[in-house]
Order: sequence, then C-alpha cells, then structure tokens
Amino acid sequence: YLQLQSELGEVTARYHADQSEALSLYAALTDREKWLVKELVQGSNLTDILQKANITENTFRVHRRHLLAKTRKLSLRQLRDWARRFLDL
Repeated sequence: YLQLQSELGEVTARYHADQSEALSLYAALTDREKWLVKELVQGSNLTDILQKANITENTFRVHRRHLLAKTRKLSLRQLRDWARRFLDL
C-alpha cells in the first residue's frame, strides 16, 4: 500500500510539473498562436482556420512551424492533445 501511495505521489508530482511547463510554454506564444491552439483544441480543420483567420495556407504553415518549435511538439495532433491535457482552453 505504501509503495502504491508513493508511486501515485510521483505521478501526481510529474503531472503538475508537466502542467506548469505547459502553462509557461503557452504564455510565451503570440496572441495569434494562442488563437490557433484554441482552434485546434476545438476541432477546427485547416479550411475553417484559414477562413476564420483570413490567411493563406503558406501563412498557416509558418504559424504551424513556429507553434511546434515553441511548444516542442512534432505534429499538430500532438500539440492538440497536449493542449487538451494541460491547458484549460
């Protein structure tokens, strides 16, 4: 029982550390990048995002590249899942 309790404490501590890091990374994003993360979390597709933001696909690619680099993610899916898990959007 003590071992299980100890492991649970470690998992909880790691989650809070990951959430703290996520909040720091999110805070460093531009307003446009934060908007884009919210759109992804809400399930907007590329066409919707392009229309709502009134941007070209090339501009979106630039935003995507910056977002992935700043958040240390490899894909938009990974970014979306990370945001859903750690950010209250």
